[in-house]
Amino acid sequence: MSVKIISFSLPSPNKPRSVLATARVEITCDSVHKITLDDLRVLRNGQSEVWLGMPSLKNAHGAYFPIVEFSPKLKRDIEDAVLEAFEKWSLGQQSDQTLPANGGVR
Repeated sequence: MSVKIISFSLPSPNKPRSVLATARVEITCDSVHKITLDDLRVLRNGQSEVWLGMPSLKNAHGAYFPIVEFSPKLKRDIEDAVLEAFEKWSLGQQSDQTLPANGGVR
């Protein structure tokens, strides 16, 4: 299995300020089966911890629920790949709205 970062984008103006970027990733299970995920959010807690928010929807009561759930190991593999690539991307970020991540294959 591999996790490939397809791209990072600057967040849209309607996203909360805690969103630093959104990511699109491709998970390859074998040579035939692939899954593409959109709207993974790189978030910052205050001014310290950076973490990854998985795709989710907000219900009528304001609570978020996941669109897709992962095994703990797969979730960790996705988080590690995206956050590592985000660090590299954010260091070389230019004014473009969407820039592909460098490498990003795990």
